[in-house]
Amino acid sequence: MKKFVLIGAVAVLFVAGLGISRLIAGPALDPGPQAAPIKPSAVELASVVASDANQMGFNLFAEVNKNAKGNIFFSPASISMALGMTYNGAAGETAAGMAKAMSLGKLAPADTSSGNSALLDMLTKADPKVELNIVNGIWVDNRCKVLPTFIDTNKAAYGAEIANMDLTTPAAAKPINEWIAKGTKDKIKDLLKPDDFNPYTRMVLANAVYFKSPWAYPFEEAMTKDGDFTLLDGTTKKVPMMTQTEYYKYLENEKVQMIALPYGENNRLQMNVILPKATVKAEDVPTLFTLDNWNKWNATEQKNSRVKLQLPRIKMRYEQSLNDALISMGMEDAFSMRADFNKMTGEKDLFISVVRHQATLDVDEKGTEATAATAVVMEFKSMPPAPQYNMIVNRPFFVVINDSQTGAILFMGLVKDPQA
Repeated sequence: MKKFVLIGAVAVLFVAGLGISRLIAGPALDPGPQAAPIKPSAVELASVVASDANQMGFNLFAEVNKNAKGNIFFSPASISMALGMTYNGAAGETAAGMAKAMSLGKLAPADTSSGNSALLDMLTKADPKVELNIVNGIWVDNRCKVLPTFIDTNKAAYGAEIANMDLTTPAAAKPINEWIAKGTKDKIKDLLKPDDFNPYTRMVLANAVYFKSPWAYPFEEAMTKDGDFTLLDGTTKKVPMMTQTEYYKYLENEKVQMIALPYGENNRLQMNVILPKATVKAEDVPTLFTLDNWNKWNATEQKNSRVKLQLPRIKMRYEQSLNDALISMGMEDAFSMRADFNKMTGEKDLFISVVRHQATLDVDEKGTEATAATAVVMEFKSMPPAPQYNMIVNRPFFVVINDSQTGAILFMGLVKDPQA
């Protein structure tokens, strides 16, 4: 069922079962001479930016899946917040490209920041038995002059910690990685690489997310037995399969089975397990995972059903540079010499050199621990460095000794064994 609430010139669409709202331009009503326009509430803005981040997440999944050979696991919230801080410094076509890649609607950057601020507050207070920490940080090179408005906006909206340091040497990776490790309980220790830093590095914007929660209905360890897990190529391997019989929200259609496993005390946070039917071809499995299908599955009534669930323990780590995916999604300018981040420094002197992401997932009988970290590295625009070539003389080669002025060759030959 869909409900529309008309507020001045803005309509808020609530889709039952999704918990997502979207601001939609609507016909203006005459408010009368005394009425002031009503701005969307913080909760409504949070729902909009969450919806935007979800859309970006599914688009990003489709991009990284094109070349993925193994697991895919990432945090749309982490990536969206790291890019959101960066977006506050973008202008012109760079800002437009970032908005496209981030699936931002028509919200002004200030409203996007306000929505993320509200979302941060709502998520971290979701459940007293769920540990969910989200932190943001910005490191500025000592040589870089940053506009106070850029810093103030990110401190207010994202609670960003600000630090000044030398970012121009490989040693800069260590303190930032230590900050990320602290924010992820040492699950992610090496997001940034030493060679991400060079004499032109000017800024790093990072986000870290830590989630840990017990199941609302824990699995009994004594029930866990090894079972066969079929890989996409048709081969099987033995994995520990947890077993639980309980009442869960459950959905089944011709393509998938879907179950919601609640966490903590109030069941607000949950893990959704979506299992494609055995009749779905292996090559078609990733194509089922779209925002349209996700919304459709959630909009369908999920009845509390008694389910005997067998779920493998999960322990995995995912690491990816997101440059290529984000460029394909519309952010080409941000990674190029055309980049316009004048809202950061007052000049068009910075571009994004790399966006790195790592995520981990551990699922066992007691609950779930998941972490993610995203870092955006900004560099100073300069003349491109001279290319470096490698020449390893480890096979027969020619030698010519000549006079460069007259061209006269004094010696020449073919060296087949330099120690003969």
